[in-house]
Amino acid sequence: MDQAYSDALALLEDRDVTNQFNAMASRKPGLVRLWTLLGILATVDYAARHIVRHGRLGRIRTIHFARWVLLDGRKRGVFFSNYDGTVESYMDDFINKAGFGLNAIFCNAIGYPRTNWLVLDGCSDEQKYRSFLRRHTLPSQVWYKAYPGLTAIEGNPRVGRPSMNPSEVDYSDVQGLVRFGYGKMKEASYVHLRVKDVAAARAWLRSAPVTSAVATTPPPSTAMQVAFTAAGLEALGVPASVRAGFSAEFLAGMIEENRSRRLGDVGSNAPSQWEWGYGAGVPHLMVMFFAEPGRLQALTQGCKVDAWNEAFDELRWLGTADLDGVEPFGFADGISQPQLDWER
Repeated sequence: MDQAYSDALALLEDRDVTNQFNAMASRKPGLVRLWTLLGILATVDYAARHIVRHGRLGRIRTIHFARWVLLDGRKRGVFFSNYDGTVESYMDDFINKAGFGLNAIFCNAIGYPRTNWLVLDGCSDEQKYRSFLRRHTLPSQVWYKAYPGLTAIEGNPRVGRPSMNPSEVDYSDVQGLVRFGYGKMKEASYVHLRVKDVAAARAWLRSAPVTSAVATTPPPSTAMQVAFTAAGLEALGVPASVRAGFSAEFLAGMIEENRSRRLGDVGSNAPSQWEWGYGAGVPHLMVMFFAEPGRLQALTQGCKVDAWNEAFDELRWLGTADLDGVEPFGFADGISQPQLDWER
């Protein structure tokens, strides 16, 4: 997908709590496909009029309007919809709450992810599905909403994650912070870095003692993790073809105008007002140090070898403090602690 086209679409989105979505695609050739599509659309039309009459499409309660229209002798189809929230949440809702019907209709379009028996698989291949929709999205340059700021329901729907095929997890290739909370490591420090010398930076990363997700007995008393930004991957010389495989949200970053509006980072909270994370203050990577009491200084000094100074410019060190059990985000109580199904 052309990134410039995707960026142009993003500039038109999220001007209100409701968005407009238009997509057009060519129908797969053949009478079987045509009659299958007409039959499915007739079924959906009947269900919408006589069965699903409670202001929502199945379990999706954020859609104001949706319609399919066939054009050019039924060789092409156009889908129109108004919905609350972002385009990402809209796609997620369809994947998780209406994938069965979505596949039945869109599988008749050229380029849609492969389905089985019309309704299986298809949109469950999330990245291909998202790419398909964005490639076929038409910009909504002008549209009318009678009540700006009004959503179809109060509150936002909880969006689940699509199930994935069972796979073996190579814990040695996963950073430990994804699997462990490091709850006993009460000391921590985070350093933001920019790449100064590419060769030196890559050499340091190759030898860095990054803690993996492999369980050990006894557990380690210290840990080091590394996180990268899209700009950091580019600065390290990661090919564009590889970077393109990351999500659009990661590649856009938090300072992109469309993303800032979604997050409420406007006015005095706009990225241009930030102490760091904007312009020359955007880090290429962040190195995270975790340690049990009394071990943090030795850990950080041990990692700051000569290659560190050759490789990076330090933007900022962010220290931490033990709040004596007080944790404002709910992780301590398990309220918002994410859980990963490592068997899927």
